[in-house]
Amino acid sequence: MLPFSLREFNKSIKDAFTHLVELELSGWEYSPNLYVSAPNAEMKKVSFNPEIKYEKIFLTIHRFGGYNIQLIDGSVLQFWVSDDRKKARYAYYPCPFETLDADLLDRISGGELERSVIEDQLYSELEVHINKPVIRYDFDEVAYDPVYHPASHLTVGIHTNSRWPLKGFLTPEAFSLYIAKQYYELHWEQKCEDEKCRMGYKSKFDRKIREIMDATRKCDLGLFDASEEGQLFFY
Repeated sequence: MLPFSLREFNKSIKDAFTHLVELELSGWEYSPNLYVSAPNAEMKKVSFNPEIKYEKIFLTIHRFGGYNIQLIDGSVLQFWVSDDRKKARYAYYPCPFETLDADLLDRISGGELERSVIEDQLYSELEVHINKPVIRYDFDEVAYDPVYHPASHLTVGIHTNSRWPLKGFLTPEAFSLYIAKQYYELHWEQKCEDEKCRMGYKSKFDRKIREIMDATRKCDLGLFDASEEGQLFFY
C-alpha cells in the first residue's frame, strides 16, 4: 500500500500545479482539476486500444476532460489513485499537433464540437508533430511479480508493455517537476538562479525534487526484493 493518504495525494497535485504555474507552463485559465479522479470508461477504452492513433487518444482525453492539469502547449497530466491505495497511475500526454488553437481545445472539452467535426477539422488541417513521448508511471501492488512485473515502474511511449522499474514510488509533484525539466527545458532554465548554488543546484525546483525524493526513499514499501537489486532500476 502506498504510504500517502488520498488527502496527501491531492496536496501533491496542488503543489505540482503551483510549480507549473511558477514555471509559466500552466495557469488557472486551463481549469485544472486538483484532485485525484477516476478516468472516464470510454476514454480508458480508447487509450488502451493499440489500433487507435495517438492523435485520436489525445483528442478524446480533451473531449472528456480526462486530465488534471493542462500545459500551455495543450499537453496534459493525469493522476489517479485507487481508493485502497494499492494502485496509482500518472501520465503525461504530449500534444501531437505542431500548432493547436487553445479556443478549439476549450470547445472540444466543453462538448461544443461533434466528433466528426473534430476529426474533419483537425485531421485534415493540422500537421501531426510528435516530438515528445507519452510518459506513464504505474504502481500496482496486486500485479507485483519480482523481476518480471515491478510494482513501481515507468512506461515510455504509447501502447507499450515496457516497464522501467523503480525501487520506490513517485509523487504527482515529483513526476510533474521531472516532466517539466526534461521536456520544457527553456522554462526550467529561465528559473535558474545566478547566485551561488545550494546543495549543488542552481534551480530551486531541482532542490525541490531532491527534497521530495529524499523523503520518499525513506518509505520502504516492501515491494522490491534482492533479486531485483541485481537488475537495472531507478533509485
